[in-house]
Amino acid sequence: LTRFGFQGALIDTPELKVTFKSEFERNVGFVSGSRGPVGTGVWEGIAALQARENYIRLQAPIIDDLWSIDFAGGIVADPASIDFVPISTLDLFGMDPYVREPLLLSGFDQAQGFLLRCSLDLADLGKFTVGQHFTAGNPLTTTLSFSFGGNVSTFGTLFLSPFADFSNSNVPGSNIHVMTYSPSLTYESKYFDVRSAAQFYWVDLDFDSDTDTSLRGHNLRATAQVKLLDNGVRVFGGISDRRNQQSAVPDITIRAEDDFEATIWNAGLEVDAGELFRRANIVDMNSLLIGGGYYQFDSDTGANTVDSEFINIAATYWILPDTLATGIRYGRVTNDTSASAALADTQSFLLSLRMFI
Repeated sequence: LTRFGFQGALIDTPELKVTFKSEFERNVGFVSGSRGPVGTGVWEGIAALQARENYIRLQAPIIDDLWSIDFAGGIVADPASIDFVPISTLDLFGMDPYVREPLLLSGFDQAQGFLLRCSLDLADLGKFTVGQHFTAGNPLTTTLSFSFGGNVSTFGTLFLSPFADFSNSNVPGSNIHVMTYSPSLTYESKYFDVRSAAQFYWVDLDFDSDTDTSLRGHNLRATAQVKLLDNGVRVFGGISDRRNQQSAVPDITIRAEDDFEATIWNAGLEVDAGELFRRANIVDMNSLLIGGGYYQFDSDTGANTVDSEFINIAATYWILPDTLATGIRYGRVTNDTSASAALADTQSFLLSLRMFI
């Protein structure tokens, strides 16, 4: 598994900075509906090569170092949409179901579009940032499609429907159109951080027809962390509340009576034991991160309910600081659903060795 790419600066002056980034990833090949890693493609050829962030970014101060503006276009992630989680659980780039699925359900927003952020840096008082993320196009242009719940067509959810044409043309269906708007507000300081965002959806179920109905939805989310002992201890948590309309499948010209509703919350803790040992003059050792996180997801389509729990417990030891690390992790997913087809519970033990170049 590897993440690679390149980045650089076209202009780098005090008045204006223009940078670019192009990042790719070879990961475990997550398959929708699979609750565990499905292999690395050594023999079976099912690993996934994905484009991650690929963008051009313009950054400029407005009033000295007090105000600044940041504008990016391309495939870019909204920092306000990223939950605080244990760093030690990201050993598979966050692409295993134990980490990936709850992050997506809570509203992680990486999309092909535009991101505008304006920051006010008050030094010791912290940094405030307001932002706006926008995307429009096929549902597969944004990760927010994954968490838009309920059926939107006879092919399934907003995330699954574009895959219906793959068997015939090897390209996703293009008749569904989605626009997302996401204003945000974040705060960063020495002792605690807060990220909040409101994500709004507008979905056209058949872009070639005037007889279909449109669907709307929203997700209100916030996550925060407290940092103690110079980041030696982090305590974090978050909540996401979402609601969206559904179509009355198989008739997509009218909306269903019931909306899709879901709530997901999380809590966790991570301790840098190496940092604490050094501060207490017990032993001089490299960073040893020990942490865990818990997610609870409850959803209701009006016809079926799904309650899921995600648990991650992990430890990472840096053999060489910032270069070489080894880690161990336990992940578990449990499900309770009223649907006739039950979702399988699963658990995994993961051992990793990571190198940064």
